[in-house]
Amino acid sequence: MTESNAKLKSENSDKIFDYPSKPESSELESAHNLINYGIESVNQLWNAYKKITKQRGKGAPLHTDQDILRAMLVMSGAALDASIKSIVKDSLHEVIKVNEKARDRVKSQIHTLFLKKIQEKREGEAIAEALISNHPDEMLIDQIIEYATGGSLQSIDQLCSISDLFGIDKPANINDFKNTFQARNQIIHEMDAVDDKYRRRRQRKKDDMKRHAIKLLEVSCWFVEQVDVCLKKR
Repeated sequence: MTESNAKLKSENSDKIFDYPSKPESSELESAHNLINYGIESVNQLWNAYKKITKQRGKGAPLHTDQDILRAMLVMSGAALDASIKSIVKDSLHEVIKVNEKARDRVKSQIHTLFLKKIQEKREGEAIAEALISNHPDEMLIDQIIEYATGGSLQSIDQLCSISDLFGIDKPANINDFKNTFQARNQIIHEMDAVDDKYRRRRQRKKDDMKRHAIKLLEVSCWFVEQVDVCLKKR
């Protein structure tokens, strides 16, 4: 899906994902740590799943097995959300100094979100507050950061939006994330329940859930790597 220096582990390993190399840019240290927390959690859950199912032997999956698989996806999604928000908050100010596309995108967002709506109370007050501050440009960028990180970033549209904001290419095969985010949303918002008279929950396949978790960890690492490339141009 993406070229990342974080390596997938073999099928027989107790881990499914290895830790990525540390980025050179200090602004990305927090995002790097958040991803590592996610990787640690996912690997521990995978190890627990393998031990439980090995001890029990063959047979139909139990609720416990399924919940471990669900937790893997939830934690990898949380790592994605937290790390990208950290990237935006900690590095956007610096990226726009060296990336013309990012600078143009931020200017466009300031115009769209604030200047076009300057007569509206909230937007007008934001502009007024920025203009009387010691650093109006930084305060306006802070407003864009707040807007970009105000909700969940676990969707295709949000990944594309953050890519545009930083002036970088979208992740490869971005549409492949559709099923991953759909599964994540069904677990988070619906408890993975099937709306029928039997009150069942969806049965999740081990390989599918492993693939979903890996995909989200991969793209988290990819964003750090791409922004690190931008910041190295300083």
